[in-house]
Amino acid sequence: SGAPEPGNVWGANTTEADPELQLVVAALSTGPVAVGDSAAAANATRLAKACRSDGLLLKPARPAFLVDKVWSRALNAPVDDALGVEHVWEAPLAAPGLSGARVVLATNLTR
Repeated sequence: SGAPEPGNVWGANTTEADPELQLVVAALSTGPVAVGDSAAAANATRLAKACRSDGLLLKPARPAFLVDKVWSRALNAPVDDALGVEHVWEAPLAAPGLSGARVVLATNLTR
């Protein structure tokens, strides 16, 4: 969730800075996806965007991977860059009628 939860071990007013991004990254990893919020604090609307109506997690055919050009930019980025490095990930989709389709996730783009 994006709201503080009572009893949060990280601090009383601590929140997840970008819960939507965390959900997308977890789904694109094709690994286990778990909700860290209490049942009362879980955002069902947000979680529903990552699964079908029967609860099956939406995920690509293979785990997303960092696009090669991002690696070369990250290696040449200033160490003290307050904005961090760009992330561009892609993964192939496996769905009827979507042969060759890919999903792309781009974050922290500055150019």
